[in-house]
Amino acid sequence: MRQVGQRLARAPRGVGEPLYRLRAAKLEVRSLTHASLYIQYCVHESEPLVIIRSVTSFHGQVE
Repeated sequence: MRQVGQRLARAPRGVGEPLYRLRAAKLEVRSLTHASLYIQYCVHESEPLVIIRSVTSFHGQVE
């Protein structure tokens, strides 16, 4: 998870794939996989804000 956090801190739009936008909240929902984790997160359009929505292990729910 530390590597994922570092990647999201540096360039959140440069990793993962866009899923959809939440226009009213000015957020883009994205997903990425790392090792055996599937991570969904949001990136604010104009502020330096990343929100981790969920982390799922391929073996079951982690958080």
